[in-house]
Amino acid sequence: ELKWCYLQLLGIEQADLLTLIDCKPVSYSKFKQRLAQKLQLADVSMLHQFLHAEGMKELKDTYTHKV
Repeated sequence: ELKWCYLQLLGIEQADLLTLIDCKPVSYSKFKQRLAQKLQLADVSMLHQFLHAEGMKELKDTYTHKV
């Protein structure tokens, strides 16, 4: 799930993202639902907002500077 978050922040295309996290397209929505539940978000649509919150942006900046 953490890998998915990083890949989302990096703007990886969905087809490549699914390959990298080893997830089939048919189970992708369930994956996102479980992740939203774990993060205690109201629904899946909140994932984008959560990832782009200030704290996650700082984490992304730290990570990309190390690469």
